[in-house]
Amino acid sequence: MSSLPAPFDSADSTALSLTTTTTWNDAGSTSLGALSHTTRDTEDELWCATVQRVSDKLAPKDAAWLMDKNNRTPLTSTKLVEVIQSQEGKYSQHPVQTLFARIEPIVSHIRSFAQVITVFTQTDPTGTAGLIWGSLYMVLRLACRNQQALEMIIYVLSDISMQLGLFAKWQRMFPQKSFSEVGEAIKIAYEQMVGFCIHATRYLRRNPFSNFVRVLVQPALEQELAKYDKNIRRCMVRVRNEVDTAHMQFVQGQLAAISSLIDASPTPRYLELPAIRIIPHSRNHRFFGRHKILEGMRRLLLPFSGNKQQRFALSGPGGSGKTQIALEYTYKQLEDYKAVIWILADSPEKISQGFAEAAELLGIPKGSQSSSQVKAFVLSRLCSTEENFLLCFDNVDDLDLIKDCFPRTNNGCIILTTRDNVSAEDICTNGTMVPEFSRAEGRDFLRSLLPAGVCATFESEHILEDISDVFHGYPLALAQIAGFIKSGGCSLEDFLAKFRDTITSGTIAAFPVADYKASTVWTMSFNTLSARSRQILEILVYLDPDSVPFQILREGCIPTVEIQLDTDLGFMSDPLQLMEAIRGLGAQSLVRTNPDLQTISIHRFFQDQAFHHLSKTPTRRRKAFEEALFLLANKQPIFPSVTKHWSPDLFRASEQCLPHIMKLASRFIEFPDIFKGLENGLGKVVSECAVYQFQLFHHHAATQTFALARKIVLLGDSPDPLILSDGYRMEGRMFNESGQAIQGVESGKQARHYADLAITEGLIKEEDQRLPRILTGLGNSLSQLERFDEALAAQLEAKNLIGDASVEESDAITIMQLNLGFLMYRSGDLDGAEAILRATLEASPRTAPAMYALGNTLLAKGEIEEALAIHVRGLEIYIDMFGDQHALVSRTAYKIGEILLLHKGDTKTARTYIQKAIGIYLKQESPYYTVKAHARAERMLGKAFEREGRDDVAKMHYEQAWLLRERIDGVRGSANDGDEVYRKWMFYWDQ
Repeated sequence: MSSLPAPFDSADSTALSLTTTTTWNDAGSTSLGALSHTTRDTEDELWCATVQRVSDKLAPKDAAWLMDKNNRTPLTSTKLVEVIQSQEGKYSQHPVQTLFARIEPIVSHIRSFAQVITVFTQTDPTGTAGLIWGSLYMVLRLACRNQQALEMIIYVLSDISMQLGLFAKWQRMFPQKSFSEVGEAIKIAYEQMVGFCIHATRYLRRNPFSNFVRVLVQPALEQELAKYDKNIRRCMVRVRNEVDTAHMQFVQGQLAAISSLIDASPTPRYLELPAIRIIPHSRNHRFFGRHKILEGMRRLLLPFSGNKQQRFALSGPGGSGKTQIALEYTYKQLEDYKAVIWILADSPEKISQGFAEAAELLGIPKGSQSSSQVKAFVLSRLCSTEENFLLCFDNVDDLDLIKDCFPRTNNGCIILTTRDNVSAEDICTNGTMVPEFSRAEGRDFLRSLLPAGVCATFESEHILEDISDVFHGYPLALAQIAGFIKSGGCSLEDFLAKFRDTITSGTIAAFPVADYKASTVWTMSFNTLSARSRQILEILVYLDPDSVPFQILREGCIPTVEIQLDTDLGFMSDPLQLMEAIRGLGAQSLVRTNPDLQTISIHRFFQDQAFHHLSKTPTRRRKAFEEALFLLANKQPIFPSVTKHWSPDLFRASEQCLPHIMKLASRFIEFPDIFKGLENGLGKVVSECAVYQFQLFHHHAATQTFALARKIVLLGDSPDPLILSDGYRMEGRMFNESGQAIQGVESGKQARHYADLAITEGLIKEEDQRLPRILTGLGNSLSQLERFDEALAAQLEAKNLIGDASVEESDAITIMQLNLGFLMYRSGDLDGAEAILRATLEASPRTAPAMYALGNTLLAKGEIEEALAIHVRGLEIYIDMFGDQHALVSRTAYKIGEILLLHKGDTKTARTYIQKAIGIYLKQESPYYTVKAHARAERMLGKAFEREGRDDVAKMHYEQAWLLRERIDGVRGSANDGDEVYRKWMFYWDQ
C-alpha cells in the first residue's frame, strides 16, 4: 500500500495558499494551473492510499467491486451541484424535494474542507477534492430512490460536514503555523469521508429499489455511518488541543486586537448623529387648527442655537389633543432635526423599550445590555453632538419616571405631553394648557371630518355649532361623533335627539360627570360595531393601549400552549378578516392604526369606557380576559434551557409582549375573584416576562415580576408547583449572578420544595432534569456562603440525578461541572478543578463562563500565560455574543486588566481594560453587585496609576473606591484596606 504524501507532515504544508487567480466553481474545484507544486501523481497516490485502506475494511465482494476501475469512475465526478439541480427537477413534486434545501450547507462545509485538503496536500483540487464530490454524487443518486434513505444520508452528512468545516476555520486562524496533528487529522478525516461515501454506496448498490423498505428497517446502515461521524469527531479533539496551544502563542497579538475593540479612551466631544426617525404614530392628515400653539412651539424650539436646551410641555385632560399637536409639530418640522425620538412614557417598561429602539439605531444590539446602560448610551450620544435633535415623551402620567431621562446638554429640544400641568412647569420652562375648541372651531373641526354632502345645507351649520356647544369643543368626543355619523349610526340632523334619548335612558350614570357626554357617544358607537370589531375592542381593554402589534393578534390566535379557549379567534390569522374588523373600529374613531409599524392603539378614555361596559356583563368580561391571555400566552416565547444562548427573535417577541402582559396582570390583581381559575396560565406568562427582564440584567424589575407571578399563581385554588418551581429556580440563578447568595439559597430551597411537590402530584418524574438544575444552583449559592459540605452534597446529588445523560440530553451537566469545579477550587484541589473545567469546555467549547473559571484556576496555579490566554478567548466570545458593553464583558475585561497589572507589569494595557470595565459598571442596573465590582476596579486602577508614578490620579481613584465601600458596608475605606476587603464581596468566581 502506498504511503501518504510528505506534505502532511511538512512544516511548511500550511504555508501554501491559493493564488489570487484561483476561482472555485460550485463543486469546490479550481481551474487547472491555478496552484503551484501540484502533480497528478501526488493526487493518485493520495487517492489510491485512501481507497486501499477503505477497501481493506470491506467484505471481499465489495472490495472487488470497488477496485474495478469502471465502478470507481463515477467517484471522481466534480459535478455534484449539477447533479443535485437535475434531481430537484426530477423530484419537484415528490416529498424528497424538501430535503434538497438541506444539501446546500453540506456542500458549503465540505467545499471548505476540500480547500484545506488542497493546501495541506499540495494537490490538484480537480482531483483530490473532486473525489469527495464524486463519492457524494453516487450516494445521493442512489439514495434519491427513497425519501427515508435520502433523509438518513443527509442527516449524517450534515453532522459530518459541520465537523469538516472546522478544519478550514483552524487553517485560516493560523496560516503560517505547522500542525503535525492537524495534518494527521486531515488525513484521517479525508479517509473517513471517502469511507462514508463508499460504505453508503455499498449498501445502496446491494439493495435495489424494490427491496428498500426491507433494508430501511434494519439499522445496519445508520449504525455504520454513525461510526464515521464518531471517528471524525475524535479527529476534532486531537486538533483542538494543538490549536489551543497555538492560540496561547498568539495571545499578545490578540490582546492588541481586542484592545482596539474595547478602547477606553474618551468619546470625542462631538459625534455625527445618524438620521433617526422613531415616531410611533403616522401623521394625521386630518389634523385641524391649533395654529397658535404650533407657531408658539416653532418659535420657542427653533431656530436651534445650541446655547440652551429647549423644553416644551403640552398639558391638559385626556382627549384634548396633546399627542396630536406634538405629532403635527414633529412631522411639520421634521427636516429641522437630525434625530427624532418619540418615547411612550406612561410606564417604566415602555420608556426602556423606547430607549432600546433608539440605541439599536445608534449601534447597540437589542437585548445586549441592561435598560440603564441603554438609556445612558442614548443620552451620551445625544450629549456628544452639535446637531439638533427632538426627544418627545408622550403620555407622561408620572413625571418622576422621566426625571433622569433628559440629556445633560444645551443641545436639542424636548417635548412632553402630560395631564399634570403643575409638575410639568417644574421640568419645562415653556408650555401651554391645551384648550378645547371654541364653538366655531368645533363646528369647523366637525365639518372637516364629515363628507361634504352631510354639511351642505344652511341648517347643518347650526347643527354643527350646537353639537360643538353641547360637547364644549372636546376634540375626542367630536371626532367620535363624526365617526358615528359617517358609519351610518344616524344622520346629522337626528344626532342630538338620539344623544339626548341615550342620556335620559340612564345608561351612563356610572361615569364621571365630566365625561358623561363623551361616554354616551361611545355607547352609541359601540352598539353599531360588528361582532368581530367588538371582540377586538374588548380584548384591547386588557392590553397596553399604546402600539399593540398586529402580530400579537395575528400570531397569538394560533394555539401553541395548553390553554383552552371556547371562543374562535381563528379569523385573526387571516390578514383580510383581521383588517376588516380593525377598520370597523377605525371608522368609529375608536382606534388608530400605524401601517408602517403594523400596530393598533386605543385612547385611554375609550379603553376605560370599554372596561366599564364589560363590567356590566361579568361573563363577557371574563371571556375577553381569557382571549387576551390566550393571545399573549401563544405569542410570548418560552425561554429555553439555561445553558443555551437565546435567539434575538425571543427577545423581540418578549419585548412586544411585556407591556401587554403587565397590563393584563394589573387587571387581574384588581379583580382576582372574577378571573378565578386563570391564575396558573397568567402566572406562567408573567414568570416568562421576569426571565426576559433577568436576561437583560433588569434585576430589580425581574425581582418584582417574579414576585408578581408567584402572587398570581398562589391566589388560585390549585397552584401549579412546576410554575412556582421554575420561577424560583430562575430567580435563584439571578440572585447567584448578582452576588445575593442568601436570597439564592432561599429561592433554591423553594424551587426544590415545589419540584418535589410536582413529583408527588405526578406532574413530572423523578428523573426530570429540573431537579439537577435546581440542586446545582442551590449548591452554587451554598458555595458562596462557604457552606462547602452542603454545597458538595447538592452537587453530587445533581450529578447522580443526571446519570449517564449526554450534554444534548441534559443542559444541567455544564452548569453542574462548572459549580463542582468551583467547589474543588475552594477546597484547594486546583488540579481537580482544572480537569473538570477542561472537560466542560471539551463538551461545550464556547462556554465562556467555564473559560472564566478555568482562567482563574490556572491563575491560582501560577500558570499566568495560559490563564491570560483563556480569559482573552472568553472575552472574544462574550464580545461576539453580546457586544462590547455587556456586564459579562466588564467582568472579563477587569480580570484581564488585573492579570496584566499584577502579574505582567503592563500598567498601560491594564488600565485600558480596567477603565473599560468601570465604564460598563457605571451603566449597569444591578447596584447590589456592580457597586462592589466598581469599588474593586477603582482601587485596582488606582494601583495602576500609582505604579506609573501618577500619585495624584491614583489618589482620586482610591478615594472613589473608599466612597463606594462606604455605600456597600457603611465603613469608609482607607489606605489601610487590603485586597481581601474588596475581593470578599465578589461573585464566587470573581474572587
